[in-house]
Amino acid sequence: MALIKEALSEEARLIDAALLDYLPRVAEHAGELGAAMRHSLGGGKRLRGVMVRRSASTFGLDPDVVMPAACAFEMLHAATLVHDDLPAIDDSDLRRGRASCHVAFGEPTALLAGDALIIAAFEALARGSCGSLPSSPRLLARGASSGGSRPTSWLSGLSRTKSWSSTST
Repeated sequence: MALIKEALSEEARLIDAALLDYLPRVAEHAGELGAAMRHSLGGGKRLRGVMVRRSASTFGLDPDVVMPAACAFEMLHAATLVHDDLPAIDDSDLRRGRASCHVAFGEPTALLAGDALIIAAFEALARGSCGSLPSSPRLLARGASSGGSRPTSWLSGLSRTKSWSSTST
């Protein structure tokens, strides 16, 4: 059991180091946005990223080749937690034993930090290289065009189930 914990801990350290490389540089006039993004990524076991890296090893790929995808999973996960903690959703004051992003930086900055983490995740995928696999942008495009995930398909479904005018007061 100790060997497993040690291996997971080492993988998490590698992912933490790589995450710093994939976080965008935030302009000074953006206030505390960069700090809020880093705060949101703090803590956690990095299980999603570890699973990506271990899956690559299982199928004979170098785990370092899929590090961009591992970081993307971690950034997407952190973004969902930031948005989930917002007052309009779960209104959670704590995340991973620390002040949630909106408590530490304010609701507007937290919302932007979550959005920026989503964008950074897709940027990491686009910057990544998967050796002999098709390029990440092509994979993203292929995934976006399949299975009804185009915005027009879900927007048309929404318009059939709920009228926008009925929600305004």
